[in-house]
Amino acid sequence: MSNIIAANANGQPEATSLSQVGAFKSLDTTDKHQQVPVSLVQGTSLTVAAKTANYTALESESGALFTNAGAAGTVVISLPAAAVGLHYRGLVRASQALRFDPNGTDVIAHMTAGSADGGAGKFTGSSTMGAALHLVCTAAGRWDIASVKGTWTLEA
Repeated sequence: MSNIIAANANGQPEATSLSQVGAFKSLDTTDKHQQVPVSLVQGTSLTVAAKTANYTALESESGALFTNAGAAGTVVISLPAAAVGLHYRGLVRASQALRFDPNGTDVIAHMTAGSADGGAGKFTGSSTMGAALHLVCTAAGRWDIASVKGTWTLEA
């Protein structure tokens, strides 16, 4: 069996065989751990959606990667109500802000040591080319940042 790259408990890449990958991966949610199912499906493709204007993400688009390629101004991706298992990705591909705006009273948790969750309905965003983000709902009403590259700021 060939090796694959998976994240270890510290979030670092680690070579492993498919037979060693468990059905669950632990995500650090600041002071507790929660198990979230991880699927490894051969041949699964990623939907990439370049948005140049504000857009409301659909539940059926869970797993999609939203970019702002070609945008001339800020692009806001409005998230659906946070339901466990939904997840969305973002990648800044233009020198403009890409924002993820939670639904209603949902919160985005930055999961950085010592940082607090965003307030109800507070967005996160970046205008740094190449900045990337993966938002995962691990509890109703809460979006956790499962992975991040670059600087993403939380609305004050």
